[in-house]
Amino acid sequence: MTGFGRSERDGIVVEIRSVNHRYFDFHTRIPQPLLKLEEKIKKNMSTICRTWPC
Repeated sequence: MTGFGRSERDGIVVEIRSVNHRYFDFHTRIPQPLLKLEEKIKKNMSTICRTWPC
């Protein structure tokens, strides 16, 4: 199954793409000052994606 979603709010754009994968692969394109949050964002997104109802 493949899916795509995009949302914009307060100048922040979030895109989520899903392809037929068993593993969670997360990439960000965020401004330099926010790079320190990347690992925390990845961890939170992984948890949300694993627990999202199918």
